[in-house]
Amino acid sequence: MKEVRYTTAQQAAIDISRWGRDACVVAGPGSGKTTVLVEYFRRLVASGVDPLRILAITFTEKAAGNMRSRLAEAFRDNDEVRAKLERAWVSTVHGFCARLLHENAVFAGIDPEFAVADERESWRMQQDSMADALSGMLAEHPAPMRKLIRGLSSYEFEEAVLSAYDAMRGAGVRVEELATFGIPPGTTCSASNWLARSRARNASWARWGRCARSKPSKRLSAI
Repeated sequence: MKEVRYTTAQQAAIDISRWGRDACVVAGPGSGKTTVLVEYFRRLVASGVDPLRILAITFTEKAAGNMRSRLAEAFRDNDEVRAKLERAWVSTVHGFCARLLHENAVFAGIDPEFAVADERESWRMQQDSMADALSGMLAEHPAPMRKLIRGLSSYEFEEAVLSAYDAMRGAGVRVEELATFGIPPGTTCSASNWLARSRARNASWARWGRCARSKPSKRLSAI
């Protein structure tokens, strides 16, 4: 491996004097996060820590593969460590969870043959669930749902709902908790009406015309 010159902040990040604590590297793209994590991992192993006792988590498959290849290069002369690196816990978040569940499927009470949905399949399942949920709500509460959809006045209604749901999940809020949330200070019906009128005055009516003439969503065509 070629010699790497670490910055002061990176030197502090790869210091293993406090190796008993968890390590988290947060930095922007291209700043050397993978390099720092690999060096921290290497120093831990060099100090006697078993590679199978280290959990290295990253966000993308590309970054995880990059870490594995760099670690293999760092220990190219140590066959024992390289053999352990084949089974080391270096992966993405979902990769770690999938491996953990596969190895403990019986205790988790799940099918050992489960697979992690890819991005396209996940999107399709999300769209199907969204369509089922909207259909169910329209059947149970037709009048309020029609008012909600008309009030939003968006041809991307489903995407707006999904965006709100993702934000809610990201904040760790459950659907059951939404009823306990009050109206934010300064947000009233009159303020909302004023904002709507203000935006309507400045809107491009040509664009609204195109939206009105566009083909409606099949999932909302019954409204």
